[in-house]
Amino acid sequence: IPSKPFPGNIKRAECLYQITQTQDGGYVISGNTSHNFDDNYLVKLKSDCSSSAYYTYNGFWWNNYVALKVENNQTITWNTDQSVIGKVIIEAGGKLIIDGAKIEFADSQKSQHVLSKIVVEPGGILEIKNNAILTVLGECPGTMWDGIELHGTPGASQYSGQQGIARIENSTIEHARIAIDGTSGWVTNVGWANTGGIVRASGAIFKDNLEGIKFYYYRNIHNGRENDNASYIINCDFICNGPVRDPQYLNSIGQVRGVLSFINLSIVKGVRILGNRFKNEHQNSIVDRGFAVLSYASGFYFNEYCTSTTISQGGGCPVGFEIKPEISGMTVGIFAHSPNPAMHPISIYNTFFEKNSHAVLIGGINNFKFAYNELHLPRYGFFSLFNSFQSSGLSVYSSNGYKIEENKFFGFGNNGDDHGIVLDNCGLLTDRIYNNEFTNFSRNASQMQLNNEKLQVKCNDYLTNYRDIAVTSGLFPDQGFCFDVKSPAGNTFSFMGHDIRKNSVVPLFEYNHHSDAITTPIDHDLDPGDVNNCLILYGSKEDACPYTYRGGDGTEMIIQYEEAVARHLNAIAEGIEEEIDYFQSEKKLALNHVVNHYYHDTLDYASSYDSLIVYLNKDVDHEAMLMSVYARERNYDDARNIADILIDKEGYQSFTEIQLLLMAMDENGNNSTDSLTADVGLANQLFSIAENREDFGSAHARALLNAALGYEYPIVIEELEEGLQAEPFNEDITTIETEIEKKANLIKVYPNPSTGNFNLEYDLTGDKTGLFKVYNSLGHIVLEKALYDSKGIVQIQIPDLSSSIYFYSFEIDGIPVKRQKLIILK
Repeated sequence: IPSKPFPGNIKRAECLYQITQTQDGGYVISGNTSHNFDDNYLVKLKSDCSSSAYYTYNGFWWNNYVALKVENNQTITWNTDQSVIGKVIIEAGGKLIIDGAKIEFADSQKSQHVLSKIVVEPGGILEIKNNAILTVLGECPGTMWDGIELHGTPGASQYSGQQGIARIENSTIEHARIAIDGTSGWVTNVGWANTGGIVRASGAIFKDNLEGIKFYYYRNIHNGRENDNASYIINCDFICNGPVRDPQYLNSIGQVRGVLSFINLSIVKGVRILGNRFKNEHQNSIVDRGFAVLSYASGFYFNEYCTSTTISQGGGCPVGFEIKPEISGMTVGIFAHSPNPAMHPISIYNTFFEKNSHAVLIGGINNFKFAYNELHLPRYGFFSLFNSFQSSGLSVYSSNGYKIEENKFFGFGNNGDDHGIVLDNCGLLTDRIYNNEFTNFSRNASQMQLNNEKLQVKCNDYLTNYRDIAVTSGLFPDQGFCFDVKSPAGNTFSFMGHDIRKNSVVPLFEYNHHSDAITTPIDHDLDPGDVNNCLILYGSKEDACPYTYRGGDGTEMIIQYEEAVARHLNAIAEGIEEEIDYFQSEKKLALNHVVNHYYHDTLDYASSYDSLIVYLNKDVDHEAMLMSVYARERNYDDARNIADILIDKEGYQSFTEIQLLLMAMDENGNNSTDSLTADVGLANQLFSIAENREDFGSAHARALLNAALGYEYPIVIEELEEGLQAEPFNEDITTIETEIEKKANLIKVYPNPSTGNFNLEYDLTGDKTGLFKVYNSLGHIVLEKALYDSKGIVQIQIPDLSSSIYFYSFEIDGIPVKRQKLIILK
């Protein structure tokens, strides 16, 4: 039978076929039927390698598919290489130790569907150590195994001895569908009855697995108090070097995914993810590079790991003892969302992000902490929740009470499509984007959209960006005030970009700045009367913008501000509106910091519950958070009492309806998938909320629909109005920006260790004129040097400068081409 048609003879074109051998040794047969050549078929014959191989532990049907059973009070050690087909079951009281051995497993999809995995039952222990490797049969290419299935007892605490435990130290798990699965298995429905197992991974390698470690719904309640999950993942490597081997995992256009997620959290609290590295080096489509951490309604700590055994003054890790997390090459580095903003707190510290389409995406989560991170963006990005090929550092929607401080954001630069921070529909509580640094963004270094006019952007440094602050819809009406050295806005702006841009729909706001050149916006579209010189000088950036992250969150702050506000308001007969606004905003900010402190202390340690309740009763916005906290603690009577009040408040109706829905589902024992599948009207109600982006409850509805039904919604990155929006730079067209970049390459400023000074190296040959200036923190020029048509080195004399932060600028032919910091320590 021919494998291609005979020209002109339609009868002889029937029953065409093609047989192709695949990489795993199987075959694919494609063709049509003899009845109608338009009726096509495709047959996949899998390789029989896994079925016909020899195994040292054999779990075929005559053994009830169990290769090995480790029983109560039994300890078995594998310290020599083994091969396994079937399940290895570790029962309660049993222990399996894999010590330095290579254990190869069959592929259940290619061995008569015999599941080949390790099952750790409640009370059982699996220990993997000393460079052991769990992998697939080396003689059967293109295969995957079913990983480790870790069981627990949901109603028992993790200190009871009733949970399965998987310990992996300095060893490798590779080519698994799920490396460690905290439920009853990937091929069945989620086994909620088996959650609570404990994962303790240190120095391990998780390589080329479809998914790494998965946690499912579990609350670690001990003596009536909820504790953090006892699991931790420390100093591990999560790696994807190529496409997953299982051919059934393809996206809609036929590309093989590199990884789905390295760590997946679903309704768990307090898992510690410290000092790990997540790298997807498989260069497939950027939409299919997966997540480093995918979190639904969960709390986690994502931070450095400190190897020091001593505690330094101030509580930080001593220099040289930190192992900082790294995330690179993912579609989204960390994606955390929740239907209830008070489910669990999250914190992301000290992490290096690189080449991620979107580094961090947070939706519907209150009081998260994001600090000391460094983010480097790629040229373009894509994520199915986004509607265009744009990359972003931190994108936040429908969240409040957050702390975003002391981070460094780096854009791709020329011809990129990058955003540093995007905040959408946030700011019900007064809060700040504070003391961050943004460099080299082709789009917007920081973008504010659909926010609720309680958001402040303060004390950030903007360096060489196309646009520093873009306000498409919504910002605090007063950005900075003019009362003391700390009250003005305190942002420093790029020399060659647009300082502030806003759409016409944005309500008027005032921008109040210090009296200096550094913090004065020059290129903006605000009304001239709305940009105010406060005539306040400050000694240093630290004076105007003090480091606040690790302090000032105690009860003394709110007491201090309340007393100060009372004294001030009582002292004036006719209050000055702006002055009152300033003290009110500071009071609200202080209250938010106190709430943040008690919020984390309560949800982390259950030690400040009563104090948190007191502070959350301060105003309606905090009452919404209080309702969420009550619901999370299953204090449904008090939660519903607040809901009765909030349901009639503007902007809170849909949010309240979602919280009532979550409470009802929990009381009835229904999971969200069953509830929304059975009740079409309820699902449609959620769809309606989710699709209204201006509704604060939309993010929570989206999270619930995504987790329950798999629906995704676009997260919009708004554009500025026509005439103001920046198109990505075109490398083929000469623009002023490309000219600036070329001229910036003509100068270098660097320290000279031999003299202890700084050198300025320049090349101005060809009738060019240069002007070099050094400013102090007040914006005053302390050094100035004009250079003409020459090439050479100028020495910056450090003895003339005191210990402080300085800024230098360099102009060529009247155009500022470079501006950077000089930090002098003596």
